[in-house]
Amino acid sequence: MKIGTIGIGGMGAPMAQNLVQDGDSVLAYDIAAEKVDAIVDAGLTRAESVAEIALNCELIILMTPDDKALCDVIYGDDGILSVESFRGCVVDLSTTSENLAREIGIAVTAHGAGYLDGAVIGGGVNRARKGTSPVIVSGDEALFEKYKPKLERLGSVDYAGEQGNAKIVKICNNLLLGINTVSGAEALSMGEAAGLTLEDMTRWLGDSSGNTAALQGMFGHFVQNGTFPEGIASLKFYDKDMSLGCALAERNAFPAHFTHLTRQIFATAAQVEGADAPFASILTYYRAMQHAVPEDDRRE
Repeated sequence: MKIGTIGIGGMGAPMAQNLVQDGDSVLAYDIAAEKVDAIVDAGLTRAESVAEIALNCELIILMTPDDKALCDVIYGDDGILSVESFRGCVVDLSTTSENLAREIGIAVTAHGAGYLDGAVIGGGVNRARKGTSPVIVSGDEALFEKYKPKLERLGSVDYAGEQGNAKIVKICNNLLLGINTVSGAEALSMGEAAGLTLEDMTRWLGDSSGNTAALQGMFGHFVQNGTFPEGIASLKFYDKDMSLGCALAERNAFPAHFTHLTRQIFATAAQVEGADAPFASILTYYRAMQHAVPEDDRRE
Protein backbone atom coordinates (compact mmCIF):
# COMPACT_ATOMS: atom_id res chain seq x y z
CA MET A 1 0.00 0.00 0.00
CA LYS A 2 1.09 3.56 -0.65
CA ILE A 3 0.43 5.74 2.40
CA GLY A 4 0.34 9.52 2.30
CA THR A 5 1.45 11.75 5.16
CA ILE A 6 0.77 15.48 5.26
CA GLY A 7 2.48 17.64 7.87
CA ILE A 8 6.14 16.75 8.47
CA GLY A 9 6.94 18.54 11.72
CA GLY A 10 8.46 17.28 14.95
CA MET A 11 5.83 14.56 15.30
CA GLY A 12 4.92 14.07 11.64
CA ALA A 13 8.46 13.26 10.50
CA PRO A 14 9.09 10.18 12.70
CA MET A 15 5.53 9.04 12.12
CA ALA A 16 6.07 9.09 8.35
CA GLN A 17 9.30 7.13 8.75
CA ASN A 18 7.66 4.48 10.94
CA LEU A 19 4.93 3.88 8.36
CA VAL A 20 7.49 2.51 5.88
CA GLN A 21 7.10 -1.19 6.76
CA ASP A 22 6.09 -4.53 5.26
CA GLY A 23 6.47 -3.37 1.69
CA ASP A 24 4.36 -0.22 2.16
CA SER A 25 5.80 3.04 0.85
CA VAL A 26 5.13 6.59 2.00
CA LEU A 27 4.51 9.71 -0.04
CA ALA A 28 5.03 12.76 2.19
CA TYR A 29 4.11 16.42 1.81
CA ASP A 30 4.74 19.55 3.81
CA ILE A 31 4.37 23.19 2.83
CA ALA A 32 8.06 23.45 3.77
CA ALA A 33 9.56 21.01 1.25
CA GLU A 34 12.92 20.93 3.04
CA LYS A 35 11.30 19.14 6.00
CA VAL A 36 10.38 16.25 3.72
CA ASP A 37 13.75 16.27 1.97
CA ALA A 38 15.41 15.78 5.36
CA ILE A 39 13.70 12.40 5.84
CA VAL A 40 13.58 11.06 2.27
CA ASP A 41 14.87 7.49 2.27
CA ALA A 42 14.15 4.09 0.78
CA GLY A 43 10.39 3.78 0.65
CA LEU A 44 9.74 7.43 1.51
CA THR A 45 9.50 10.05 -1.22
CA ARG A 46 8.39 13.68 -1.41
CA ALA A 47 5.09 14.70 -2.99
CA GLU A 48 4.83 18.03 -4.75
CA SER A 49 1.28 18.68 -3.58
CA VAL A 50 -1.59 17.44 -1.45
CA ALA A 51 -3.44 16.49 -4.65
CA GLU A 52 -0.57 14.23 -5.70
CA ILE A 53 -1.01 12.30 -2.46
CA ALA A 54 -4.78 12.01 -2.94
CA LEU A 55 -4.20 10.72 -6.47
CA ASN A 56 -1.75 8.02 -5.41
CA CYS A 57 -2.50 6.95 -1.85
CA GLU A 58 -5.21 4.80 -0.29
CA LEU A 59 -4.51 5.91 3.27
CA ILE A 60 -3.66 9.53 4.14
CA ILE A 61 -2.53 10.57 7.62
CA LEU A 62 -2.66 14.25 8.57
CA MET A 63 -0.72 16.11 11.26
CA THR A 64 -1.43 19.79 10.62
CA PRO A 65 -0.83 22.64 13.11
CA ASP A 66 -4.28 24.27 13.23
CA ASP A 67 -7.80 24.55 11.82
CA LYS A 68 -6.78 26.72 8.86
CA ALA A 69 -4.04 24.39 7.73
CA LEU A 70 -6.37 21.41 8.07
CA CYS A 71 -9.10 23.11 6.05
CA ASP A 72 -6.60 24.02 3.34
CA VAL A 73 -5.52 20.37 3.11
CA ILE A 74 -9.11 19.14 2.86
CA TYR A 75 -10.96 21.88 1.00
CA GLY A 76 -8.22 23.84 -0.80
CA ASP A 77 -7.94 24.18 -4.58
CA ASP A 78 -5.17 21.58 -4.42
CA GLY A 79 -6.67 19.74 -1.46
CA ILE A 80 -7.78 16.17 -0.97
CA LEU A 81 -11.39 16.81 -2.03
CA SER A 82 -10.17 18.47 -5.25
CA VAL A 83 -9.26 14.97 -6.47
CA GLU A 84 -12.51 13.48 -7.71
CA SER A 85 -11.13 9.94 -7.88
CA PHE A 86 -10.03 9.77 -4.22
CA ARG A 87 -11.91 6.98 -2.45
CA GLY A 88 -9.40 6.11 0.27
CA CYS A 89 -9.33 6.97 3.96
CA VAL A 90 -8.15 10.12 5.72
CA VAL A 91 -6.94 9.80 9.32
CA ASP A 92 -6.59 13.24 10.86
CA LEU A 93 -4.28 13.38 13.89
CA SER A 94 -4.21 17.19 14.05
CA THR A 95 -5.20 19.01 17.25
CA THR A 96 -8.46 20.69 16.26
CA SER A 97 -12.04 20.90 17.52
CA GLU A 98 -14.49 18.01 17.52
CA ASN A 99 -16.93 20.16 15.55
CA LEU A 100 -14.45 20.60 12.71
CA ALA A 101 -13.73 16.86 12.73
CA ARG A 102 -17.44 16.11 12.37
CA GLU A 103 -17.85 18.69 9.61
CA ILE A 104 -14.90 17.26 7.65
CA GLY A 105 -16.15 13.73 8.24
CA ILE A 106 -19.45 14.60 6.58
CA ALA A 107 -17.70 16.25 3.61
CA VAL A 108 -15.20 13.43 3.04
CA THR A 109 -17.90 10.76 3.33
CA ALA A 110 -20.10 12.65 0.84
CA HIS A 111 -17.11 12.59 -1.52
CA GLY A 112 -17.18 8.79 -1.38
CA ALA A 113 -14.11 8.39 0.84
CA GLY A 114 -13.58 7.55 4.50
CA TYR A 115 -12.58 9.73 7.42
CA LEU A 116 -11.35 8.99 10.93
CA ASP A 117 -10.37 11.64 13.46
CA GLY A 118 -7.65 10.79 15.91
CA ALA A 119 -5.05 12.11 18.30
CA VAL A 120 -1.67 11.34 19.75
CA ILE A 121 -2.16 11.82 23.49
CA GLY A 122 1.32 11.55 24.95
CA GLY A 123 4.96 10.65 24.66
CA GLY A 124 6.14 13.55 22.54
CA VAL A 125 8.83 13.30 19.89
CA ASN A 126 10.84 10.58 21.63
CA ARG A 127 8.01 8.05 21.64
CA ALA A 128 6.97 9.07 18.13
CA ARG A 129 10.48 8.10 16.98
CA LYS A 130 10.22 4.75 18.74
CA GLY A 131 6.75 4.07 17.32
CA THR A 132 5.25 3.81 20.81
CA SER A 133 2.91 6.82 20.87
CA PRO A 134 -0.52 6.37 22.49
CA VAL A 135 -3.05 7.02 19.71
CA ILE A 136 -6.84 7.16 19.88
CA VAL A 137 -9.13 7.15 16.85
CA SER A 138 -12.86 7.76 16.42
CA GLY A 139 -15.38 7.46 13.63
CA ASP A 140 -16.57 4.48 11.59
CA GLU A 141 -15.53 1.37 13.52
CA ALA A 142 -15.24 -0.88 10.46
CA LEU A 143 -12.93 1.66 8.85
CA PHE A 144 -10.89 1.80 12.04
CA GLU A 145 -10.49 -1.98 12.11
CA LYS A 146 -9.45 -2.02 8.46
CA TYR A 147 -6.59 0.43 8.93
CA LYS A 148 -5.67 -0.34 12.54
CA PRO A 149 -2.69 -2.56 11.55
CA LYS A 150 -1.16 0.38 9.65
CA LEU A 151 -1.83 2.82 12.48
CA GLU A 152 -0.26 0.46 15.03
CA ARG A 153 3.09 1.25 13.45
CA LEU A 154 2.79 4.59 15.25
CA GLY A 155 2.17 3.03 18.68
CA SER A 156 -0.72 1.66 20.73
CA VAL A 157 -4.06 2.39 19.06
CA ASP A 158 -7.48 2.45 20.72
CA TYR A 159 -10.97 3.15 19.42
CA ALA A 160 -12.85 6.07 21.00
CA GLY A 161 -16.31 5.71 19.50
CA GLU A 162 -18.25 8.23 17.42
CA GLN A 163 -16.74 10.94 15.25
CA GLY A 164 -15.16 13.76 17.23
CA ASN A 165 -14.55 11.81 20.43
CA ALA A 166 -10.81 11.51 19.82
CA LYS A 167 -10.55 15.29 19.46
CA ILE A 168 -12.39 15.80 22.76
CA VAL A 169 -9.97 13.44 24.52
CA LYS A 170 -7.02 15.29 22.98
CA ILE A 171 -8.36 18.67 24.10
CA CYS A 172 -8.92 17.38 27.64
CA ASN A 173 -5.46 15.81 27.69
CA ASN A 174 -3.87 19.10 26.69
CA LEU A 175 -5.87 20.94 29.35
CA LEU A 176 -4.60 18.53 31.99
CA LEU A 177 -1.04 18.93 30.78
CA GLY A 178 -1.33 22.72 30.74
CA ILE A 179 -2.92 22.93 34.19
CA ASN A 180 -0.41 20.47 35.66
CA THR A 181 2.48 22.38 34.10
CA VAL A 182 1.38 25.70 35.59
CA SER A 183 0.58 24.21 39.02
CA GLY A 184 3.87 22.31 39.05
CA ALA A 185 5.86 25.43 38.18
CA GLU A 186 4.07 27.34 40.91
CA ALA A 187 4.68 24.64 43.53
CA LEU A 188 8.38 24.22 42.66
CA SER A 189 8.97 27.97 42.66
CA MET A 190 7.16 28.31 45.99
CA GLY A 191 9.40 25.65 47.50
CA GLU A 192 12.48 27.35 46.07
CA ALA A 193 11.35 30.67 47.54
CA ALA A 194 11.08 28.91 50.91
CA GLY A 195 14.70 27.77 50.71
CA LEU A 196 14.59 24.37 48.99
CA THR A 197 16.39 23.56 45.73
CA LEU A 198 14.80 22.47 42.47
CA GLU A 199 17.15 19.51 42.40
CA ASP A 200 15.92 18.20 45.75
CA MET A 201 12.27 18.91 45.08
CA THR A 202 12.12 17.22 41.67
CA ARG A 203 13.92 14.21 43.18
CA TRP A 204 11.65 13.94 46.21
CA LEU A 205 8.42 14.73 44.39
CA GLY A 206 9.27 12.33 41.59
CA ASP A 207 8.12 9.50 43.85
CA SER A 208 5.25 11.39 45.43
CA SER A 209 1.47 11.43 45.01
CA GLY A 210 1.84 14.88 43.44
CA ASN A 211 4.10 13.72 40.62
CA THR A 212 3.02 14.48 37.05
CA ALA A 213 4.43 14.13 33.54
CA ALA A 214 5.20 17.85 33.61
CA LEU A 215 7.08 17.71 36.91
CA GLN A 216 9.05 14.59 36.11
CA GLY A 217 9.52 14.90 32.36
CA MET A 218 9.85 18.60 31.64
CA PHE A 219 10.99 20.14 34.91
CA GLY A 220 13.15 17.18 35.88
CA HIS A 221 14.85 17.41 32.49
CA PHE A 222 15.40 21.13 33.04
CA VAL A 223 17.05 20.52 36.41
CA GLN A 224 19.36 17.84 35.01
CA ASN A 225 20.24 19.46 31.68
CA GLY A 226 19.50 23.18 31.96
CA THR A 227 17.09 22.95 29.03
CA PHE A 228 13.59 21.65 28.42
CA PRO A 229 13.08 18.45 26.38
CA GLU A 230 13.11 18.54 22.59
CA GLY A 231 9.89 19.13 20.71
CA ILE A 232 7.90 21.01 23.35
CA ALA A 233 5.29 23.36 21.90
CA SER A 234 5.80 27.10 22.20
CA LEU A 235 3.71 29.30 24.49
CA LYS A 236 2.08 30.74 21.37
CA PHE A 237 1.22 27.30 20.03
CA TYR A 238 -0.03 26.05 23.38
CA ASP A 239 -2.40 28.98 23.61
CA LYS A 240 -4.15 27.41 20.62
CA ASP A 241 -4.57 24.20 22.63
CA MET A 242 -5.91 26.07 25.65
CA SER A 243 -8.28 28.06 23.44
CA LEU A 244 -9.72 24.78 22.14
CA GLY A 245 -10.44 23.84 25.75
CA CYS A 246 -12.10 27.17 26.47
CA ALA A 247 -14.26 26.79 23.36
CA LEU A 248 -15.22 23.21 24.28
CA ALA A 249 -16.31 24.40 27.72
CA GLU A 250 -18.33 27.24 26.21
CA ARG A 251 -20.09 24.94 23.73
CA ASN A 252 -21.13 22.71 26.61
CA ALA A 253 -21.99 25.56 29.05
CA PHE A 254 -19.35 24.23 31.43
CA PRO A 255 -17.65 26.56 33.96
CA ALA A 256 -14.01 25.65 33.27
CA HIS A 257 -12.33 27.87 35.87
CA PHE A 258 -8.89 26.24 35.85
CA THR A 259 -8.85 26.18 32.05
CA HIS A 260 -9.46 29.92 31.69
CA LEU A 261 -7.07 30.81 34.52
CA THR A 262 -4.30 28.61 33.12
CA ARG A 263 -4.66 30.19 29.71
CA GLN A 264 -4.35 33.65 31.26
CA ILE A 265 -1.20 32.64 33.16
CA PHE A 266 0.38 31.24 30.00
CA ALA A 267 -0.48 34.47 28.16
CA THR A 268 1.20 36.56 30.85
CA ALA A 269 4.26 34.30 30.77
CA ALA A 270 4.46 34.71 26.98
CA GLN A 271 4.80 38.47 27.44
CA VAL A 272 7.81 37.90 29.71
CA GLU A 273 9.47 34.80 28.25
CA GLY A 274 8.51 35.44 24.62
CA ALA A 275 5.75 33.75 22.64
CA ASP A 276 8.21 31.37 20.97
CA ALA A 277 9.58 30.05 24.28
CA PRO A 278 8.54 26.47 25.14
CA PHE A 279 5.40 26.37 27.24
CA ALA A 280 7.39 24.58 29.97
CA SER A 281 9.25 27.88 30.43
CA ILE A 282 6.37 28.79 32.72
CA LEU A 283 8.84 27.48 35.32
CA THR A 284 11.42 30.17 34.51
CA TYR A 285 8.61 32.74 34.54
CA TYR A 286 7.57 31.73 38.06
CA ARG A 287 11.17 31.63 39.24
CA ALA A 288 11.75 35.13 37.88
CA MET A 289 8.68 36.33 39.78
CA GLN A 290 9.87 34.95 43.11
CA HIS A 291 13.34 36.42 42.61
CA ALA A 292 11.71 39.80 41.90
CA VAL A 293 10.33 39.87 45.45
CA PRO A 294 12.80 41.13 48.08
CA GLU A 295 14.04 38.25 50.25
CA ASP A 296 12.97 39.97 53.47
CA ASP A 297 9.41 40.18 52.18
CA ARG A 298 9.44 36.53 51.13
CA ARG A 299 10.55 35.25 54.52
CA GLU A 300 8.30 37.32 56.77
